[in-house]
Amino acid sequence: MISPSSVTLHRISTSIIKPPPSSLDSRRVSYLTPYDLFTLSMHYIQNGLLFCHPVTLDLIAGLKTALSLTLHHFRPLAGRLVSEPTCDASGGGIQVYVDWNDQGAEFIHASAPHVSAADVASPDVPCFLHPSFFPLNGAVNYDGYSLPLLSTQLTELADGFFLACSFNHSVGDGTAYWHFFNVWAEITRNGAGDGSRISQPPVLDRWSFEGGSGRHLQLPFTHPNQFIERFAPPGPLRERVFHFSSESIAHLKAKANQESNSTVTISSFQSVAALVWRSVTRARGLPAERTTGCAAVINDRARLQPPLPTEYFGGVVWVVRATAEVGELLERGLGCGAMLVHEAVTGRTDGAVRRSVKGWAEEPFMYPLSLYDRYGVKMGSSARFNVYGCDFGWGQPVAVRSGAANKHDGKVTFHPGREGGGSMDLEICLKPETMEALLHDEEEEEAEEKTVLSALAGGGEEVRQEETKVAVLEKEKGKAWSFVAAGEEKRRREGFELSVGKRKGKRKRGCGGGHVHAGMTGSKADKIMVADTAGVELASTAEMELAYTAEVEVGDFVAETAEISAGLSAAETVEVVR
Repeated sequence: MISPSSVTLHRISTSIIKPPPSSLDSRRVSYLTPYDLFTLSMHYIQNGLLFCHPVTLDLIAGLKTALSLTLHHFRPLAGRLVSEPTCDASGGGIQVYVDWNDQGAEFIHASAPHVSAADVASPDVPCFLHPSFFPLNGAVNYDGYSLPLLSTQLTELADGFFLACSFNHSVGDGTAYWHFFNVWAEITRNGAGDGSRISQPPVLDRWSFEGGSGRHLQLPFTHPNQFIERFAPPGPLRERVFHFSSESIAHLKAKANQESNSTVTISSFQSVAALVWRSVTRARGLPAERTTGCAAVINDRARLQPPLPTEYFGGVVWVVRATAEVGELLERGLGCGAMLVHEAVTGRTDGAVRRSVKGWAEEPFMYPLSLYDRYGVKMGSSARFNVYGCDFGWGQPVAVRSGAANKHDGKVTFHPGREGGGSMDLEICLKPETMEALLHDEEEEEAEEKTVLSALAGGGEEVRQEETKVAVLEKEKGKAWSFVAAGEEKRRREGFELSVGKRKGKRKRGCGGGHVHAGMTGSKADKIMVADTAGVELASTAEMELAYTAEVEVGDFVAETAEISAGLSAAETVEVVR
């Protein structure tokens, strides 16, 4: 693998891409719901796709044109946040909303000529990936008043390219993110044209828990430093991709359901989440009496009655949480852990959704990344997202990777496996010593069967080159393509085994003593629960001072965003070239 210190990123150009002029809704605003405001202190969503395809000037031009046409459908992404003081009978405050002012999204063209596709797709996520290949690192969503709400970056590699998007989480969630990415791919694939017709137009009208067209919500703060923190995880972290085949997931699901001693059905997600929760907990070597949690970010669209459409463009995700004592979680088996996760997820009903959202509106607070559970895990993103359907006309992506945004020790990011069929790729982020223990973890059980966590990246097009030590397994007898790194990684293809077999002796049935919390409901009790579990306090006001200005760093100099002419037509771009 290439050394991080030897990676040099050349910033070739930065462009501001605007949507075509429109006589409709030329200056509109979108109010932010509790779901959206809840994320103001979090980082942008960051994901990127790896392609083994040559970069040409026509490819770059086509992406820019298609992005402009895509912004016509996703117009809020071309705007900026507005934060302004308010005053009502209850006193002063701040309201934040999206102004569709067409200031534009960012498109960065960069080059890392000494980095190969194999380097990027390594199951051990390379250190250079996050700071070099993803734009707007460290930006929080509130920064969208001065920074673009969407920034994209195409980084040329020795044998392909990496296309990343940083997307303001207060404008949309993961479902909205991948909806946008797929429409951009669709318009590019179809040769742009006028881009007026797309297969799945977004629903831009904001949902209101009060019914009707909604309203601007006042935040009970007078300055951003009262609710914005600048979180960075303490200490070094190691991130690795683990692949779950559809067969191994089916085995896990069957085992979890058998052991749960219940008539309810444990899902694939709940089974995998429980396995990871138990395995990471064991790898940490925590005392038996310690409380550990499994948090999950879940989509509320289908939980609302009536449900919101999948095409709803906005944020509709919340955090639920299951807890148990370490000894109990490890002693009572996979089925018990999966049942706790199941109860946390299924407890998020329409009534629970409306109560939590209403409670937040009455007593607003921001999601504090600094209060993550040091003894637990958090499941984010989804294996149901249409990641590998992002076909820009160059074929299926080779792999997907996420950025450093919103990550910490214990963060688990779900992606679909490239071969489909219900397979999953999990990016697991842990302290280095915990990851090392995880990779050598074997439960002290007599296993009937073992589930293998194959530390392999997702499949890909043929990128075989001796210098980059990439091997591509050709399609045989209907099997999906798979992409593996040769050399040291190839010798480790068999992965690392985590036993989920039957424990010696008598199996204890039931899950008594476990606890389920619908975390972050807006109530004081929940906030106390989170603080007690994490064992830390929010950063001080001084530590949360805003660090971002209305400047965009480009290469070795700074270009004032004010210098970008507002009079440019939608199809024009501003090129800033080193």
